[in-house]
This record gives sequence, structure tokens and C-alpha cells, in this order.
Amino acid sequence: LDGLRRALADLAQFESAQRQLEVARLSWQRGLAEAAAMHARRATELDPQIASAWHLLGLAWFAQSAFDLAAAAFAQAERLDPGHAFGDALLLHGRCRFLLGEPG
Repeated sequence: LDGLRRALADLAQFESAQRQLEVARLSWQRGLAEAAAMHARRATELDPQIASAWHLLGLAWFAQSAFDLAAAAFAQAERLDPGHAFGDALLLHGRCRFLLGEPG
């Protein structure tokens, strides 16, 4: 937890998309999907061009069964960086659509 505490302290001193993303990553690694979603979402607000923030946001929303939101986040990650995370964003986007009952 020291890494997460340190990242949160850094974030309190100066907010940036990268610092929000770091807190989101550390939260995700500790199984804190809601916190990861909150910080990843803020990272996308501060810099909407960071594909990894969208991907992590999708993962966090997927873990919370918010498949429609997750699908949109994965699609954005894929738009920004085709083949993002070795195709994981595209694969998970398809999984979300399947779970939402969408054909194809």
C-alpha cells in the first residue's frame, strides 16, 4: 500500500493525467475497481488521448459489470491506438458487446 499512498500524496500536490493514471493502476493492482475507475476516468478527462487510461477505465468498468461503459472505453482505446495492449482492448470490446446481447 505504500506505493498507492505515495501516489495519492503526489496527486494531492499536483494533479496530472499521468498521476491520475498511476493511482488508477495501483488501485487496479490492489483489486480496487471503483477507485481505479474513478482515477482512470479523471485521467481521461485531463488528457483524452491516453489510450492506456481508456483501457484501464474499461477494465475497471468491466469488473463492475458496466459493460456498456466498458465497451465505449475499450473502443476509445482502440481508436487512439489500434491493437492496444496486443489486441486486448478490441477483444474486450467484443466481449462487452456479446455480454450486452449485441449480434456479431
